[in-house]
Amino acid sequence: MFIHAVSRCDTVSALYGQGKKKAFQLIQRDVKSFQFLDCFSNPVSTKEEIASAGERFVLQLYCAWKIQSLDRFRYIAYNHAIGKSSLSTSFKLESLPPTSAAAKQHSYRTFLTVQQWLGNNLNPTEWGWTLTDDILVPVGTDQRVAPECLLKMVSCGCKAGCSRHCSCRKLGLYCSKMCSHCLGQTCSNIPVIDMERSEDI
Repeated sequence: MFIHAVSRCDTVSALYGQGKKKAFQLIQRDVKSFQFLDCFSNPVSTKEEIASAGERFVLQLYCAWKIQSLDRFRYIAYNHAIGKSSLSTSFKLESLPPTSAAAKQHSYRTFLTVQQWLGNNLNPTEWGWTLTDDILVPVGTDQRVAPECLLKMVSCGCKAGCSRHCSCRKLGLYCSKMCSHCLGQTCSNIPVIDMERSEDI
């Protein structure tokens, strides 16, 4: 159940480039070393246990066996990717591993889903979801995507669409009110939320 949920299902998003087959093969190679994932089946597991186990699993999924933090690994992976890229190629931010904060919310939703499959109904708003206009919306992260001073420096001057050449999009950021033409409202680079109604969870 954990493998199915963590690698994408109806209520849990996918990790970019990390599919079900890879997750299954990883655990099957040495099932005993993944006993720390048993907390996802335990209805009384704490948020700290879930976040810690989830981050540890994601690190191993990305083959980062010796690194303790996804934030640290993301920094290393970013430097490695930038070193291999050229001025003529655009860097895909989504290819980086998630931050620790994003992985925590992903792990919460995984735990909630596994528990629902086991017949234990938990409050979704305590496990990776928030209620907006009576609709459950997934929480991406509980931290800023970048320091405020950096976010204030990023804006685009796209005159139409904000497609693949948009400087905001290339940095993995949505357009904002600072963008000279779209103002973060009239372009294709604004948040689109895949909303799940509470009765579907």
